[in-house]
Amino acid sequence: IANTLSIYPNPNNGQFTVSFEFAEQKDVRVVLSDVSGREISTIDQQNVSIFKQEMGEIDLANGVYFLNIATKDGVVTQKIVVQK
Repeated sequence: IANTLSIYPNPNNGQFTVSFEFAEQKDVRVVLSDVSGREISTIDQQNVSIFKQEMGEIDLANGVYFLNIATKDGVVTQKIVVQK
């Protein structure tokens, strides 16, 4: 996933696109959370090989957020910056 992960734009205005690919189909959970760990949005998908989804909310406050992408093989975390 690390080689194919793309989050754009970053910094953003509260809305952004997440895309990545797996070599084989996997169940995936994508969670956007704030710096305190509060989950803002969650996407669960099964049997994913290509993932591309617009995320975020237009009313996100300026600041740093974290995007966790989890499969049975582990978790990748990326920092998201909202600047309006």
